[in-house]
Amino acid sequence: MKIKKGDLVILILIAVLIAAGLLIRNGVKSGGGAKTKRVDLVFTQLKESEWEEGALSSLIEEYERLHPEVSIREQPQGYDEIMAVSAAAWAGEAEASAEKPGPDLIVMDGRYLSEFIKAEMFGSLETYIHSETPLEKRALPLFSSMDVLFYNIDILKAAGFDKPPRDRREFLAYAQGVSKGNGGAGQYGAALSLSPADARGVYRDVLSWIWAAGAAVTKEGAPDFSGRAITDTLAFLAQLEKEGLLAPQSFTATGSQRLEEFTGGKIAMMIGSVQDIAKVSEKMQDGAFGITVIPGPADNALKPVFGLSTWYAGIGAGSKHPAEAWAFLLYLRENSGRLAEQIRAVPGSGADAVYITAESLYAKAWDMYEAADPVQELTAFPKVRELESAVREELAKLFADGQSSTAAAAAAIQKQWE
Repeated sequence: MKIKKGDLVILILIAVLIAAGLLIRNGVKSGGGAKTKRVDLVFTQLKESEWEEGALSSLIEEYERLHPEVSIREQPQGYDEIMAVSAAAWAGEAEASAEKPGPDLIVMDGRYLSEFIKAEMFGSLETYIHSETPLEKRALPLFSSMDVLFYNIDILKAAGFDKPPRDRREFLAYAQGVSKGNGGAGQYGAALSLSPADARGVYRDVLSWIWAAGAAVTKEGAPDFSGRAITDTLAFLAQLEKEGLLAPQSFTATGSQRLEEFTGGKIAMMIGSVQDIAKVSEKMQDGAFGITVIPGPADNALKPVFGLSTWYAGIGAGSKHPAEAWAFLLYLRENSGRLAEQIRAVPGSGADAVYITAESLYAKAWDMYEAADPVQELTAFPKVRELESAVREELAKLFADGQSSTAAAAAAIQKQWE
């Protein structure tokens, strides 16, 4: 069939229009058109929360596949750093915020939540949800985890003990048996890791002992470091130091360093997070270590007590994309069980998690949790960092001068915290 010249021009025009339409449509789909703009979210995990690096990477990658119009950039930051950066971003300081913009989403240990809210670091969530809980108007809880006592089975057996200590009196006897009977092997019955570089050191290694005694460090919403159980706990820790039962460098070692010493057979007993079970299992054979409750006083008839750490997430007050940040926050909340499994948290988000039901030590941790009275005393309580700094400072003085009064140390902590 012969095509006339005029018809050919018309066909060419039609082809050009079709091609242009396809280009526009594809451009819109891929984000290259004017109607679709790619959103870049900055996600900040507070470094002090001590998650494994990349714990959220798989969830972020999945979210980006489901939402190709969103890109999420991880930007871990320290407490002071994030405060300064966010303040610059909110103040509209273009140079500071463009170089390192304020976060769209922040995840942190709940110990810092009150300070973040006070500093107006979070945007309000009331646009998206209605909550009677003041905290949840700014941030949502994702999951919780707890600390337990780790013990080296072989070291305790060699010292003549075939069961973990049930109370402080037994703990002291076990520590004495290991530290004083190791024959120069450099083994110690117990250890503290109170380095300022370890953000959870005081919470884990001092406050856990106080809570195990059935005591609280607050009363009617105010600091209260004056109770008898608290001074008794300080005296107990000072006795461990005085008798040489603690591994050296209590105030410079971190929890990570103590874990290395524990797995290396240098420490018999130490408090650690249940999240550390997986790390210890990688380096020690099955049956070489166990976990148990943190011992309380011998005359304590109360249930075991654990200090819980709860992680929260909120939208940064300086976020330029709060709606998109909220969508990602909801996604994290809905997948909190997967997140808890990623870092092996207990209680995490429930007992039905595979790692809890399938792995014996995690199953034991869950049973311990169910039989205990968990404490979240310092979640959203102000000036927790000041409390931890005061505890570290006064305990160091108490260790250095064995004649100091534990009551005076507790009073000094109270005064500094107030």
